[in-house]
Amino acid sequence: MKYKDIALIESISPPIQPTKYLYTGKNGNDTSGNGSAGKPYLTIQAAISAASSGTTIFIFPGTYIENLTMKAGVNLVAPSKYSVYVRGTITMNITGTVYVEKIVFQSSSGYVLDFDGTTVQNFQALMCNFESLSGGGDAINYSNTNSNSKISITDGNVTVYISTSAKALNCVAGCAGSFIAAGVTFQLIDTSANVCIYLGGAIVFTHTMDVIKGQVVTADTSRATISMVSVEANGIPVFVHNSVNATPSVFSSIVINTTSSPVITGIGAIAYFAIGYANTGTGGASTLNGGLGPIPFDMGSIKLRSASLLPAETVAAGYANGIFEFDGTHLYFTIGTTRNEIV
Repeated sequence: MKYKDIALIESISPPIQPTKYLYTGKNGNDTSGNGSAGKPYLTIQAAISAASSGTTIFIFPGTYIENLTMKAGVNLVAPSKYSVYVRGTITMNITGTVYVEKIVFQSSSGYVLDFDGTTVQNFQALMCNFESLSGGGDAINYSNTNSNSKISITDGNVTVYISTSAKALNCVAGCAGSFIAAGVTFQLIDTSANVCIYLGGAIVFTHTMDVIKGQVVTADTSRATISMVSVEANGIPVFVHNSVNATPSVFSSIVINTTSSPVITGIGAIAYFAIGYANTGTGGASTLNGGLGPIPFDMGSIKLRSASLLPAETVAAGYANGIFEFDGTHLYFTIGTTRNEIV
């Protein structure tokens, strides 16, 4: 193809690029660099400081050991997944939105992502990992108090390697807003016998698809909706519900793996449908819903159990209407407030 033909094509269909680009690379220089592809900055923070809203910072492959203070409207992208590692704490105390893509964020001490402040903040991550390496801090600490603030993570992992006190997600008392996860694994690598996700304040947590390895705790007026997720907790309840929110937390289409009895406990209201149990320990006393335990949705939920059936009080209250249960020997179907043996 001749040069004039290439020029003609480019004039008809120019390359699609962000409005502004700045570059960071391991061969860059924060003093003599200007952020161009040929003269990149050495550090990501230098590029963030030089950037204005609407700028995308392209990070060349490598490991960057630095803390980052984000700026509203300044986004970070890597060329491919797992090609860029940033080791340090990300501080997100701004007013506005930040988008990050294909980056592994790590911390060997302190938080990986510190989502702080009182203004409206929106942090969006695509194909990113957040990894606490030493147990010295939570992977994500959510303390923003604005009800319109949001963290959204799609297709990534939130990991704690040493979970003595560290959590994958810690939403503290007084926080507000929402946390949305889709296709995300929250995990404690060393054990599943500790708290993986702590939901405090007035946070609304929504998790669709993938895995939670460790316990989920709700407190204050927080609320959780967890769907199409496998949950594992070693010898402890998978869900401790201590929230007084009048709207129930919801489990739907999940598999629970624990030897604890009960598997879900606490106070407040929890509703569910289509829960599968992959281990023992499905019964036991609970103060949930006034002592009735988790309440199934009135929509033909199927429960296959190898231990105890739902409490008789649950049936008498009408909360078991339309569900199947199997106790290892017999199959039951409840209509209204009557449990009927089928086999």
